[in-house]
Amino acid sequence: MQTAYLDHPGMRVALENGTIVLRAPDGLRLGTLPSKNLERLILQGDILCSTGAIRHLLEQGSSILCLSPRRSHAVAHLQGGLHANAQIRLQQYRGYHDTVFRVRLAKRIVFAKLQAQQRHIEEWLRRERIRRRALVQAQEACTQSLDSLASAASIDAVMGIEGRTAHAYFQALFTQVPPAVSSEVRSRRPPRDPINVLLSLGYTLAHHEAVTAAYALGLDPYIGFLHEIAVGRESLGCDLTEFLRQLVDTFVVLWWTHRSRPKTGQF
Repeated sequence: MQTAYLDHPGMRVALENGTIVLRAPDGLRLGTLPSKNLERLILQGDILCSTGAIRHLLEQGSSILCLSPRRSHAVAHLQGGLHANAQIRLQQYRGYHDTVFRVRLAKRIVFAKLQAQQRHIEEWLRRERIRRRALVQAQEACTQSLDSLASAASIDAVMGIEGRTAHAYFQALFTQVPPAVSSEVRSRRPPRDPINVLLSLGYTLAHHEAVTAAYALGLDPYIGFLHEIAVGRESLGCDLTEFLRQLVDTFVVLWWTHRSRPKTGQF
């Protein structure tokens, strides 16, 4: 399955004789999209997409994610072929109102996240020879958090443990990228440096995948277990994204350190 990412201002996406065609603002044909093998279409900025193209992609099982022009913030998520079994969602709602079940599931989510962070830190420690202090501190924070998690009895306590570890973890992550492209502090809205831009974009795309998976399974992406319900927030999507964050972190670190680096002016 493939992903198409379109961000050229004024680009047009239309359905012509059963084919998804891309055109420049002046009408020049730029190419086509393989809709049968397209898993997701990501549109950022001022892209003109016809309703015919949208309908065709959704019927083919593709998902569509629309991002804001500058901050890569998700503003719309389109998904076709939604699950028709409402009993699944009713069971999800029962689980949300069961405090014991919800806390147990929230602890499992954070436990998996902390373990993944710990594995990353241990790997970074093996190859880092200079900036080790932040890594050692993050390792200790993860160990303490994993120990504390067992006795956590509420969602607030679980979230507090996760939050306390996050700062130390990002301090460790920033030791793995050049100081020139990182402020060594996690910044979000807006991200203030290239590394934070890449992390935010990666987490946004991971969240899209999580929401798509929730819809496909017949779950309500707005009803989470670790993350509280909030207007406009797909809380279950946030829960599921926790399992994907370390994949994003790995990609950002490896891509920046081992491949051709983009120019900082591009951010």
